[in-house]
Amino acid sequence: MLNNILNTPCNFRTLAIYSILVFLGSPFVVAFHYFTRWQRGDYPSEADTIGIPILGYVLFYLPLFLIILCAGLRKYPGRVPVYAWNRKCPIWSIWWTLLFLILAYLSILMIAEGFQGHLFLTAIFFIIQLHVLLLLRSSAVSRV
Repeated sequence: MLNNILNTPCNFRTLAIYSILVFLGSPFVVAFHYFTRWQRGDYPSEADTIGIPILGYVLFYLPLFLIILCAGLRKYPGRVPVYAWNRKCPIWSIWWTLLFLILAYLSILMIAEGFQGHLFLTAIFFIIQLHVLLLLRSSAVSRV
């Protein structure tokens, strides 16, 4: 079982369906999360504390996730370990790893916010999204 977690899926279709469902579902989970917290009164009504993270998610996170999604699916070689590194082109490996780290950091923030707001659906979803990002990074790194 650990071997399955530490490797990308063996066929392209599984990874494509898994990652596209996560990509398409993420705006709904984020909207549900912030709307629920807003309805509960977790955010002050006179401040724009809810608008900034939503706008940042739409303008920053989604486009970067789409870039790593397209590159990861386009270059998918088959089963590859999640800790893959391309020795032929280390600059690309560094680039994809940095992009992954940025997105992983933002996903970890959403996981923490999900736990803080007792919205465990958000936390679970972003843990799954973090796994998808790791799979796509390893796929993008494995072939240049």
